[in-house]
Amino acid sequence: MRRFFTLIFSMLLIASNLTCAPELRSYEYLSENLWTDHVKHTKKLLDLMQDVSFLELGVGEGTKFYLDNCKEVTSLELIDAKNGGPNEDYYNQCLELYSTYPNWHPILYRCTKAIDDAVQVALEQNINPLSVNTAYQYEIESICDNIFKNKNFDIVLVDPGVLVRGSFVNELFGRVDVIVAHDVSNHPKIYGWEWVNTPPDYERICFLEGSGTAFWIKKTRLDLIDALKQYPHTP
Repeated sequence: MRRFFTLIFSMLLIASNLTCAPELRSYEYLSENLWTDHVKHTKKLLDLMQDVSFLELGVGEGTKFYLDNCKEVTSLELIDAKNGGPNEDYYNQCLELYSTYPNWHPILYRCTKAIDDAVQVALEQNINPLSVNTAYQYEIESICDNIFKNKNFDIVLVDPGVLVRGSFVNELFGRVDVIVAHDVSNHPKIYGWEWVNTPPDYERICFLEGSGTAFWIKKTRLDLIDALKQYPHTP
């Protein structure tokens, strides 16, 4: 019961955060804020990589950091029934905020009932929605098929308002060399970190301070794996 109320409190904080208009923030602010502290870990890789094509699931104040440090950024905002109204308003505010960046490609996607139902299963039952209904996974597969159809990305960040983030991580394996996920220190049975199945050709490296940021990196990219392992981490 305590875990449930902790999650509800967290969701209320997220909702309250979305009611505030996004602003252009400094790296120092972003790296210390719980909503955007993934930037300080992703920076470890971006310092080593050139001309990065970056995909983020979920747009926000952290988007500015990637726009400033990547050749191009595609932001896919996923709207579900739970937080659809506030998320869409926030997305529209971001459209205005980042309108001067020529390297930005924003996309808005409205989820179907299949994903809405999966979110409810994860939230209320704390189990992998695939054990109840596989329909939502087909939708996630279709989303990824469409966005990767004519485009390759060097890094994908999984940080959408849609709760079933682990399912997106699973679908991204084999599509991109570097997957980053935010909030891995929180609610593994709801965000879905417990049902991420790391393939043998990927290595997982995790930084648990703050909200928690995890990397899954293709083992062919030993340069990136070795660079991250120089910092205190967990497997």
